[in-house]
Formats: sequence, structure tokens, C-alpha cells
Amino acid sequence: MAGVPGSSARVFPAPLSAVSAGGGCGFAPWLLIVAAVGACGLLLSLPLNLPAGAFYWDLYVYVDGAHRVLRGQMPSVDFFAPVGPISYWLFAASMKVFPGAQPLLGVNWCMLVVSAPAMAAVLIHVDRRSRPLAFGLCIPFLIFQLLPVNVEQFTFYLGFDSFGAYNRHTSGLLYVLVAMLLFVREQRLLAFGLAWLLIGLFLLKITGFVLGVGLCLYALAAGRVSWRAALGSAAIFLGAMTALDLATGVVSAYLTDILTLLRMNSDTLLSRIVRAGSLHAEAVVATFLLLLALGWQKRAAPWRAGTAGSGRLLGRSGLFDGDLAWVAAVAGAALLFETQNTGGHAFLLLWPVLLRVLAGSMARGREVLIPVLVAAIAAPPALALLGRTARNIATHAQYQRLDLPILKGLGRVTQRPDTLQNATVRQRVDAATLDAQTLYFESGGKDDVETFASPKFQILWLRAAAEAAEAVRRVERETGTVFRSVLNLGFVNPFPYILDRDAPRLVAIGADPNRTTPRPDAATLASIAETDLLLASHCPLTAMDRDVQRLYSPAIAGRVAMKLSPCWTAYPRSAPRLPFPGAP
Repeated sequence: MAGVPGSSARVFPAPLSAVSAGGGCGFAPWLLIVAAVGACGLLLSLPLNLPAGAFYWDLYVYVDGAHRVLRGQMPSVDFFAPVGPISYWLFAASMKVFPGAQPLLGVNWCMLVVSAPAMAAVLIHVDRRSRPLAFGLCIPFLIFQLLPVNVEQFTFYLGFDSFGAYNRHTSGLLYVLVAMLLFVREQRLLAFGLAWLLIGLFLLKITGFVLGVGLCLYALAAGRVSWRAALGSAAIFLGAMTALDLATGVVSAYLTDILTLLRMNSDTLLSRIVRAGSLHAEAVVATFLLLLALGWQKRAAPWRAGTAGSGRLLGRSGLFDGDLAWVAAVAGAALLFETQNTGGHAFLLLWPVLLRVLAGSMARGREVLIPVLVAAIAAPPALALLGRTARNIATHAQYQRLDLPILKGLGRVTQRPDTLQNATVRQRVDAATLDAQTLYFESGGKDDVETFASPKFQILWLRAAAEAAEAVRRVERETGTVFRSVLNLGFVNPFPYILDRDAPRLVAIGADPNRTTPRPDAATLASIAETDLLLASHCPLTAMDRDVQRLYSPAIAGRVAMKLSPCWTAYPRSAPRLPFPGAP
């Protein structure tokens, strides 16, 4: 192998390497990647409806960002975003190519543009030596990349998951990165492949990039990446980022946003680790037991494993390249990643290491404990994803479609008939009890996570959004006014997309003053003040919406509040020539 000599038997144990590229299954596994991408394109071209799941409104953040991109705005430069620009760029391209698609599918699959070519390159390389190993890498990748379902579950009601999409994307890229570090020995492929993945991780989510760089440095220390490949990969990355920043300014702006988010989220790392570990206690305990088993197995020389003679930093003794060391390093990275956000594909990046451990166990033969522990880590999340997807598909025919075409793609959802009915009743009750709701929040009441996770709340918000959009169009017809820019004074702002209007520049998407939205500066407030129409929701009324309205209150001052509908108050920049329909 160029640049990193060593035993290929360590990478491809006997039971797997015995099956050549031409034996066993009659087609190459990388063809599954091609077929999967083609199937995604076909499904995106169909007007599909999906059961709305927990936190469906997280999808509106992506829709808002992608719509802004299509209207000429640049992430980080023209609007503050909770993650990097690449997912908004790719989802905007998906919306352009597949305008009639269910947006959740477009969001879930847009990062295949980055992950699929890299995974295919890994599979082609691995397939030359072991087709079973290549399939072992391919199948989990497809399961976790294609299914819009998280390992975490926040409601017993069925539905596909809109929340945590950026975590699913990051986990998928890290999975390919670890697979490349473990199973690719061609150094030129590593140089280009690692640069490609690190560019994607940097532009997607900075925490994933930091962990990716850490894993690459670990592989360098273990002797799996040569210094020449590492320096070449770094040069490609830095060159690409410099060119992108000179052309758009997005990299500098993105780094500024990252610093702002770090200042806003100052929880101690220890408390985050405890929270992440408790949420995924089963995987953490099983991984710890696997580490104990591997340590016991290697008790005579616990850190030694198969890179003897590689001549790389600490690789001669195999200090960093044993199964025990790789499991510990990658599991630690996976746990650190889970401290940053809840929702996604927890510990997915550990799977290529587990495959290597399992392959080594098969090569030694007559082992039971190691395969059982590997299965204890890998099987539960995979079975959970497959089971929830199967139940979603099986019950979808019994669900009722939300018939609100004004919402465009966001309205392509279904839910239980009783949930739809309950949301309708709740909307009328909320409109009639606004004073009581206001009293609750003014008395110190807070939002419950369970509220936002409830499909009833999500259907309620969709109905309220349709009510607002229809009322705005009615006002425009009856008054001759055209609102060219619209902003909802709340967590999400889907109205520019729904109404095909502009969103104000410099205003954060996914507005959460407690986590992701900084205090607006003078330029941001001026942009809000110049927006033609500001909207405020009352049913449902949330503490988060009230926080956003207080945050932007200086820009609202001086505007006349008008009752747009039972659930909405409007703050037009200039009053229409006729009163608003429904105004007192």
C-alpha cells in the first residue's frame, strides 16, 4: 500500500478476505448507492404525503433558509443560522429541481450529494479485497441515511422525524470518515476523500468537523494516514475554504456565527456528557462492556494490535491501532457529539469500528462474547429505525391528509383523524381563551418540550399558518396592498415560502432567544423595521413566541396592531387603505 505499509490481513480478516471481488454476491455493493440515489430522485418527483411527527416545525427552519437562498440571500452573510450553509444550499437545489416534493424527504436526502460519492469510493476500494466487508459497510449507511427517523423518540404517536436532520447528516459523514480511515489504505484516495468529507463537515456543523479532524489526527498517530496524505488533505481543505471565502465571504461570517453560538451556550461539558450518557445509557453500557471484553482478551499486551512494523508515530507498537483503542477513541468522539444536540443517529460513527471488531472475532473463531456485545450496541438502533419506519408505512393508509394546499409542500402531511379533529377544537379554544394563556405566561409559565413534540401541536400550528396565509391574501385582494416581505415574530417563519415573498435580511432563522438567536444589532432591527408585514400568533401561544416578540420589540414600536384573524395579529409597515378583515 502506498505510503503506509502494513498487513492487509488486519484490515480484511480471513473469513471476509476469502471472498474475492468476483465471488459471492453477483453485483458490487457500490451499485446499491447508485440505486438508492436514483430511488430518492424518483420519490422526490412524486407528490407524497408523510405522517407528521414530533417537532415537525423544525422543517420550517430548513424551508426558510433554503427559500432565502433561492431569493438571493447567503447563509451567515445575510441571515444568522444555527448550522453551516451547505445544507441550505443543497436543500435549495432540491427545492428547485423537485418543487412538488415533500420537503422532509428533500432535507433528509440532500446531503447524499456529499456522503454518497465518498461512500461509493470507499466501497469500490474495499470491494476489491472483501465483498462481504463492503456490504457490511454499505447496508448500515443506507439504512441510516435514507430513513427520516431518529434513534431518539419523543412521542408515542407515529410520524417521521423532522428534528435532528443536521445531526443525522453529520453522523452520516462521520460514519463515512471512520470507514475511510479504517478500511482505505490507498493514500491518494485518503487525501482527497478526507478533504472532501472535512469540507462537508465544516460547512455542515462545526462540532462534527472538530471531531472529524480529531479522528484524522488519531489515524495519523495510528499509522493509517501518512504525513503526505494528511498534509495534502489539509492543503485541499484550506485552499477550498479560502477560495469560497474570497468569492462569497461565507466562511468568515460562519466563523463569527460560531463564536456567537459558543457565547450563548455555555453549559459545562461535564453536565452535557452526563445528559447524553443517560439518554443513551444502553449504548454506553454495552460499549463499556465491549471495552472490558477487549481489554481482557488482550490482557497480556492490551494495547497491541496489528500495525507492527508500520513505522508510523506510535504505530510500531500498535498503541493507537488496536481494536480496544479504536473503540475507545470513536466511542468517546460519538459521546462528545451527542453532548451538542439531542436527536439524530447516536453512535452511528462507531459502526465501522464494530464491523472491524466483529471481523477480527470471526477470524479467531469460537468467540461468543464479542459478537454478542457488538450486536447489543448495533442492533437496537437499527431495529428501532426499521420498526418505526415499517409502522409509519403500515398505518399511513389509515391516516387522514391535511387538506391545506395553501401551505404547498409543508402541507403534504397526514395524521390520525382524531388528532386532526383535536387540533381544530384546540385552535378554537385557544382563540377564545387568549387572556388565560397570557396570564399563564405572564405568571412565569414556560413551554413544555412535550407540547412541541405532540403531533396535535404541529397540526394546530399548520392550521394556524394556513389561516394567516389565507388572511394575508384576502387583505391584499380587498385593499390592493402587496406585502413584499413577511416575518413571523416567532420560532419559525415559513410565510415567505408559503406566500412566495422575501424574508428580511440579517434576521435569524429558527429564532430561539435562549439558545440560537443573538440579541439583534441596529442593522437587524432596521431590517425588521423595513419589513412590510410582521405577524404574531396567538393560537397556539408559546413563551418562545413572546420571547421573540420582546427581542424584536424596538423594531415593532410605532406600528399599529391589527387583528388579522382570530389567531393572528398583524403589524403592517403602512396601514392598508381599507380596514383589515375581522378588525374591530
